Amino acid sequence: MPAGVITSILDVLVNENIISIDTYKQIKNESLIKKISPEKLLLEHKLVTEEQITHAKSVLYGLPIIDIKSIKIDKNIISLLPIDECEKNKIIIFEKKNGNTYKAAIANPINLQYLRLIEQKINGRLELFIANESDIKSVLSQFTDTKISSEFSNVIEKAKSDEDIIDISKIEDTKLNDVDLKNTPIAKLVTLIIQTAIIEKSSDIHIEPQENIIRVRYRINGILVEKITIPPALGPALVSRIKILGKMPIDEKRKPLDGRSQIKYEGNEIDLRISSLPTVWGEKIVIRLLRKDLGILNLEDTGMRGNALKVFKEGLKATTGIILVTGPTGSGKTVTVATSMSLLNKPDVNIVSIEDPVEIRIPGINQVQVNEEAGLTFASALRAFLRQDPDIISVGEIRDQETAELAAQASLTGHLVISTLHTNSAAGTLPRLLDMGIEPYIVASTVSICCAQRLCRRICKNCKYAYHAKEEEILELRRVLSHTSYLDENKYLQFQSKLIETEKIPIENTNLESNNIFLFKGRGCEKCNFTGYTGRIGIFEVFKVSEKIGALVMKHASTSEIENQAISEGMIRMVEDGYFKALEGITTIEEVQRVIHT
Repeated sequence: MPAGVITSILDVLVNENIISIDTYKQIKNESLIKKISPEKLLLEHKLVTEEQITHAKSVLYGLPIIDIKSIKIDKNIISLLPIDECEKNKIIIFEKKNGNTYKAAIANPINLQYLRLIEQKINGRLELFIANESDIKSVLSQFTDTKISSEFSNVIEKAKSDEDIIDISKIEDTKLNDVDLKNTPIAKLVTLIIQTAIIEKSSDIHIEPQENIIRVRYRINGILVEKITIPPALGPALVSRIKILGKMPIDEKRKPLDGRSQIKYEGNEIDLRISSLPTVWGEKIVIRLLRKDLGILNLEDTGMRGNALKVFKEGLKATTGIILVTGPTGSGKTVTVATSMSLLNKPDVNIVSIEDPVEIRIPGINQVQVNEEAGLTFASALRAFLRQDPDIISVGEIRDQETAELAAQASLTGHLVISTLHTNSAAGTLPRLLDMGIEPYIVASTVSICCAQRLCRRICKNCKYAYHAKEEEILELRRVLSHTSYLDENKYLQFQSKLIETEKIPIENTNLESNNIFLFKGRGCEKCNFTGYTGRIGIFEVFKVSEKIGALVMKHASTSEIENQAISEGMIRMVEDGYFKALEGITTIEEVQRVIHT
């Protein structure tokens, strides 16, 4: 970079010593090769924060920074531009000044022609400010529900009219190409249902026929939320349209079906896994959304920490053994395994994985997707992997004895194996393998690390408040945490007081005279859809299969015996990890109790 010449965000960042010259060159080259903006690469690699990017833009374009989240915006002002257009161009008009001048926050003020076009549309002049892109998206999402509700109503009304609706279920497969399905009201309704799910950051869509309505529910942060209802008369055409997306036979309504599709939204590819199920009121559809742009986390970001993190990382350093991550469906096992593979992913290591499906794609890892119709199962892939000179093998799930035996064989022949299993606790992992028919000496000699996890909702940072724990809550905390050496109420009170002061968390004055430790909750606000929660965090229990635990396996010891031994060796149980996170203002006791029956 020539001294004194500032022509890009990279120039600003290196000029202000936020990134090094080497990083500057690396990102510039990678940007040219991959055709991805330097800004996106810097954030993906976590080399800078979004605030530093925004500061660099402010310097580069000579525009002031504004915290758009702290401004109350009139709906009449924001409606000067369509919400879709604002989302696409990452711009918000938030205030009218004197005369015909409007204040606008923008993330990337580089398209001068578009800005002139806006000024023509509003018949006024724009005074620009720079804002974080994520903040602009967050503010716009607050105005999205109104837009979506209106769009749903309009589309449903069109679909209900006889002249508009096309009954796809009565069209032969061979004639489908002759019908303009994309422009039918039913097709628009399906698009709107999926689009809403993406905006709401939903993992699953449930379309459920009832006696008098069809309800659409979204799983958001692990909780099902009903968003809209649809007239039952639209059910057959709605289901047929979704089946066509998933390449499923539309005339088969008597048995469950599975299908897949792929869509693009704002440049990001999203896989759709579609499942149909016959019910008494019609076919229920569940659509799982799998984003391909999910970044790989650090293990710390998943919520794993302390002794659990130390033990798990030590297991990853080994060259042999089996690491098992357990928990029910939707507990975050896939992210933990993908994060582990990413940490092990180096040029001199050959990693192969068999998954169903491949949810998170990791460059440099040979990921294979199960295809049972073609005979590609977990077991058959494992056999093939052993002929591919692997160092590390990842198996999406150990479901049966054959897969378990092959995983053990791979471990015994000098490979590190990472897989998942459905059990309720880490200690239950070893008896589960014995129940599958694996010999005790093989389990004891191959399994190295057992990890169990759940996902709890995080308290919304925007509406979080603190309060002195009630007596019954104190008793519950002591009941669960009493046998650990980590609960020191005085130390926690000091920690919490500092946290409240640093993060400026308001205190609810329910009991000013109480000396009890604090707990935290969310009041509910627009940013969290008035739930008090945004996002999720993992709670974990992890132990190493020591000689003593191996000896218990040889005796066919019970889950409780293995758990007691693991606790004596330093394991923190999931419920304890959850309660500690509640004390630290990350989640709530109620949320921990929801995901773990205590």
